[in-house]
Amino acid sequence: MSERIYRAITDRFRGRMQFWAANRDAAVVSSSWPIEGALGNGGVFGPKTPILLGPVHDVEMAIAALPMRYGQAVRQFWLFEGRSLRWHGRHRGIKYETFEVWVMKAHELLKAEFAVRHDNWQRARAEARNSA
Repeated sequence: MSERIYRAITDRFRGRMQFWAANRDAAVVSSSWPIEGALGNGGVFGPKTPILLGPVHDVEMAIAALPMRYGQAVRQFWLFEGRSLRWHGRHRGIKYETFEVWVMKAHELLKAEFAVRHDNWQRARAEARNSA
């Protein structure tokens, strides 16, 4: 099944991806719309869901930075975790072995993306501390 995929990642990485998959609908990207809707008073659109920034948003942004084939494969894998690789391959219209390779490549790219984003966050935090 997907044992090779799971063996190539840490428990922490797996937990991060499972948390993203379970909570990704709660991650609302901030926009220019007022918090209470288009009219600012709970009008036409009603109250918006509070913005959840943090690990879910970080994973969403990191996946968005991947080349499309890898982003779609890793998104599908975690959103439908537990399905067989054959199911995933059929759903994507590719061989299951190809799907497995794409997910594993996506994981490697995500690890690198997370590291870059973490370094950028650390640098911005240090600059903010030094300028205060």
